[in-house]
Order: sequence, then structure tokens, then C-alpha cells
Amino acid sequence: MDFPTKYGPWALVIGASEGMGAAFADECAQRGLKVAIVARRADALAEVAVGLRARHGIETREIVGDAADPDFSEKLEAAMAGLEIGLMIFNAGIQPGGPFLRIRLEDHLKCIQIQCVAPTKVCHWLGRQMASRGRGGMVLVSSGAAQQGMAHWTGYAAAKAYETILAEGLWDELRDSGVTVTSYIVSSTYTPNFQRVQEKHDLPFAKGVDPADFPEGTPLPSLPEVVAAALFPQLEDGPRLYPTPGDKAGAEAGARLPRAELVAAAGAASKLYFPSGLNELDA
Repeated sequence: MDFPTKYGPWALVIGASEGMGAAFADECAQRGLKVAIVARRADALAEVAVGLRARHGIETREIVGDAADPDFSEKLEAAMAGLEIGLMIFNAGIQPGGPFLRIRLEDHLKCIQIQCVAPTKVCHWLGRQMASRGRGGMVLVSSGAAQQGMAHWTGYAAAKAYETILAEGLWDELRDSGVTVTSYIVSSTYTPNFQRVQEKHDLPFAKGVDPADFPEGTPLPSLPEVVAAALFPQLEDGPRLYPTPGDKAGAEAGARLPRAELVAAAGAASKLYFPSGLNELDA
């Protein structure tokens, strides 16, 4: 079965205004799919859509929506009414970084809404449609942070862990129905948002992907186009996929460590980037 027959005619990419999401949309278009792209910023969506049509001559649909909205899935379903979605890539995310107690509670809850509640509802809606047709695919884009607890990224790592396990369970439940589900575990990637976070906290990659003064042993982030392209050749090899063999080997090596050692090592790396003092908690 060719790619558009199994995963078309429409791809739905959530979180597609720039970076990895835009790159995922481009990879879908290259494979002959019509592409619906979703994000909060209408101007950025329009720019991505113009590029997709110009490069690939495919039909697009732009949907302005925020996965932090409790009604996000219902609004998305209404906007896509009448279109057959064969592939969904959930790339929306938020990264509240810093000591857990310094982050506002509403930001922790927003992280849960975007990376736990929203993908659950979208997968329930689309999973039913795909299973009834006997074909389709869903990809939940997760993070290397999901593989253990991580100090100063505590809520983000926990939310991404939920997203990872959700995809793995659905991989097993739906594979006999002809539906491919996978968790895509992505390490640091040099997206515009990654750079904005680096600039906000004056981190090593604020000015470029290969600065001279990054901490010793820090791996260079990947480019979003490389990460997006690596997904599709292995799309059906789930339940857990990685952009590079090195990412997979690193995850497997970490999983063999005593749990306390793994969590402490992840925390030691993340603590380089944020102050640890809690004398003045944020309001």
C-alpha cells in the first residue's frame, strides 16, 4: 500500500507554525498528502501554508487553535468536519523550566493540558475514525526528558512521559486494526522556540547551534528538518522511535542504570541552566 493510500488523503499536524511542526508538514506534503496545520498564530500558519503549496502543489487548511484551550479537540474536530484524516502528528508543547516551586501553578497545569489532556482527546477522536476505516497513523512527539524524572524540568518531563506511554499503549491496542501509533522521542532540537528559551535564560545556544562556550559534554541540538525527515522511514517500527541511532543507544544505556543514578544525572545537567535558590518564590 502506498503512503497516500494508507495515510491520506489528509495529514493533520498540530503545532505547525515553525520548527519541527513545519518540517513535519513539509515531509507529509512531499509524500503526496494534503496538509492541515494547526497553531496559535494565524500569520505564521499562513506563511507555512504558502510555502507548502508553492513547493509541493498540495491543498492546505490552516486552523488557528491553542492546545491549552480545554475545548481544543472539539473545535479541531468541527474545523476538520468532512475531511478524512489519515495521519496525525501531535507536536504541540510547552516547556516551563526552572525549580518546580518557582514555576506558577497555572503554568504547570497548562503543561498538563497541552501535553496530556489535549493529545488524549485528539487520539480518542481520530483513533475511532482510523480504526473503523482500518488504516491510518498517529504520532505523539515526545522528548528525551520523558525517560526519567528531571529536576528543573519536573512538570515537563512528567507530561511528556504521559504522552510517551499513551502512544505506546495505543500502538499495542490499535495495531491489529491497521492503525500505526508511535511515540517519537526527540532530544534537543534547534527550533525557534528552543532558541527563544536559550535567549530568555542566557543559555549556551542562545546565539547559535555551535557556540564556542557551550558546557563541556553538551551534545549539539539537531536541526528540525533532520528530525522530521528521520521519522517517516521508520514510522511503522514503533512503539518508541528516535531521530538517530545515537539517541536510541543513549536512551537504552540510561535505562540500564540504577534509577536514582539516572535521575540524578539528568538533574545534574538541567541544574546547570537554572538557579537553585528558593528563598524568593515567584508569585
